[in-house]
Amino acid sequence: MALLQRGRRWALGLVLAVTGVEAGARPADCVDLEGCVRALIGAALPGPGISDSEQEASRAVLAFGEAAVPPLLPLLDHPSEAVRHLASYTLRDAAVREEHLDALIASRQRGDEWIPPAIARIGTPRAISFLVSELRREPQAATQLTWALRLLGAAVVPDLLGLFRCAESCDERVLLVAGQVLGEIGAPAQAAIPELLEIAQGERNISALRRAAIRALGHVADEPIAARLELLAASQAADLDEAVARAMIDLGGAAAEKGRRAEARARQRCRTPGTAEAERARQALDALQASIETGDLPAATAGVRALLASRCYRAATTLAPVLEFSHPLALRDWWHAGGRRWLEAQLDPPLGGSAGSLRERVVFPPTPRRVLLLETSARDALAPLLCPAADDTCGRETAGWVERARQAFAAHAALEPQFLDREPAPSPARCEDDLRAEGSLGWATWTECVASRRRWEWALPLGRFRAPDRGWLVVTGRRGHYDFCDGLAAFDLATGAAWIARSCSALQLLPGGGVDFEATERARRPAVEIGRVNVSNVREAAWMMLLAAEAEQTLLTAEYVPLPAGLEPEGGEESASFVQGGGWWGSTAQTTLAWDWLSPDGLALASGTLTWPQSAAGPEAHAAALLRITELGMEPSCPPSAPPPLAPPAPGVHPLDGRPADTDRNLSLLAVALRNAAAAACDEPMIER
Repeated sequence: MALLQRGRRWALGLVLAVTGVEAGARPADCVDLEGCVRALIGAALPGPGISDSEQEASRAVLAFGEAAVPPLLPLLDHPSEAVRHLASYTLRDAAVREEHLDALIASRQRGDEWIPPAIARIGTPRAISFLVSELRREPQAATQLTWALRLLGAAVVPDLLGLFRCAESCDERVLLVAGQVLGEIGAPAQAAIPELLEIAQGERNISALRRAAIRALGHVADEPIAARLELLAASQAADLDEAVARAMIDLGGAAAEKGRRAEARARQRCRTPGTAEAERARQALDALQASIETGDLPAATAGVRALLASRCYRAATTLAPVLEFSHPLALRDWWHAGGRRWLEAQLDPPLGGSAGSLRERVVFPPTPRRVLLLETSARDALAPLLCPAADDTCGRETAGWVERARQAFAAHAALEPQFLDREPAPSPARCEDDLRAEGSLGWATWTECVASRRRWEWALPLGRFRAPDRGWLVVTGRRGHYDFCDGLAAFDLATGAAWIARSCSALQLLPGGGVDFEATERARRPAVEIGRVNVSNVREAAWMMLLAAEAEQTLLTAEYVPLPAGLEPEGGEESASFVQGGGWWGSTAQTTLAWDWLSPDGLALASGTLTWPQSAAGPEAHAAALLRITELGMEPSCPPSAPPPLAPPAPGVHPLDGRPADTDRNLSLLAVALRNAAAAACDEPMIER
């Protein structure tokens, strides 16, 4: 759909021709560096990840070697985020040199996440120093930054080891990630073992430093060092016990088995009221509760991370996708929807089943939801619908719509197996039987199986929303397949005035199965309806169209699953990153409608598309149902208001079913027919808007 820019008026009969390269397209003249760079710009797509077409464009530029770098560097500051993203991805593997370092560092400082490996390829002391300073600023494992440090190999080992010379100002998170990177570097990092062992054994060193050094030894040393670690665990330094157990697990072999037994004993103490471990774990949970209720997002987020890094809660990390909270409201909602119970279950696991056959339940948590408030939205088009966080009275008129949408999403999800022509997904509890039969039942395989079978549900963002009560909702497009109508409908959100023009026909098929376009056009039957629809119905339909793109699939509640007999929970280093469930389906009976929200005087406020009559996406399907309800309630009459001049965008019609020129012409005729209908049908004057 060709979208008119905000602030421009629709003009009757206006035909806009847009030239240039379509987003994601690749010009055919990528035969020289200049052409391939243009192709890369054209291939850049918004959103995370790198598509196949983007990778192809990147490889084409990289084939020019060192010459590709100078034209790529300016793209790091391109106005398009997608272009910046793809340029930095390409430079990641480019033949960069010292002279390019300033530009690469500047890009990283602007938030570029792809560029660290490019800086690592330069490998100079300044490049190494910068990357290590970035690790201090962003101590996260498994990122492009840690990959870049790994690429540096032996050259970065002294700098990483230098982080452990922190005396009293040690950030344990930084040191833990540094230890992991040392382990990934491999043999060259073994030169750090003597100093790490000295730090671990140094009784005058702070506990955080000693723990980090012990964990680093688990990554870089060999199993024979386990005996020295056991001596540390047996010493009076009780707070080193957990670090030693985790290091021994990392060492592997017989040491790993000892480490796992130590962890199992510790988890039992976490679940035994009155033990020091249980008391500390409960106090940490209560402190987190307090920071969540007061809305202190930084403190609460840090509290969640700290809990999941501690021994008593570590097993929880294998049960949840990565947790990211964008707003205190998201954190509170997640907490009360099951986040707290997920963490409490690590100390006091719930039981379920019949009397005499009670089994421990493993709690899988909900996922954090998006928040959409007036203060947080970056989309100007939605601003009239959004409420400020502090105004509890705002959006009351749509509270029922929110609940109706929730019920519609749930009903749509229940029908998904029918759409996909498959049996409903088996219960998560079936994972135990399936994995036992395969002989592969383990904590990691079982939790992954259960997570993959959980039901992701559509949900609107958290927040309160006003009703769109001004302007016009304009819907354009083809409905039907063999028998169809091309239509243009305009609804006044203030008065309910309805103007609908249709041009209906049926595909006239040739003997070979193709469409006789001329005969199909001759069979058209135009019609115009004017009148009034229920104002509340049309506002709700427009509201859902505007918010459908903001909805997301999420895990709304916690889930309680019986723990298989003989299976012990195990901790992980980081949260799992589960693949979102669900399926996608389509049908030849589906068509794409274009919708636009116009101001009362015809300015384009927002635009989008809608799959008709049913969609795989619950919010889109609900919007289509609300549009159908609106139109079914139309009462013929003289409308109380007339729409602004309309020049609708052409809807998507498959080229096998219709010629674009025919579609454009018929839509223009429908726009004219609507305007003529006003003068012919109404004796009383209408409000011109």
